[in-house]
Amino acid sequence: MQGFLKGLGINVSRAVIVNACELATYDTFKGIFVKNLNMDQDKLFTHFLASTGAGFVAAVCSSPVDVIKTRFL
Repeated sequence: MQGFLKGLGINVSRAVIVNACELATYDTFKGIFVKNLNMDQDKLFTHFLASTGAGFVAAVCSSPVDVIKTRFL
């Protein structure tokens, strides 16, 4: 059972960081695209750009935790 739970804490930490970064930045990027670039907020391309930006920010924020996770496990 100990081996099963060995990486639980670091994986939960990574999941929290990724979700927090994505949720915080998706709406921000979407608002910027709609307001500054006059994009329609319901178009697929707007959602694609906003999710791409949010994914990039989440990857940058979670990178240190990924390194720790790799070295820990």
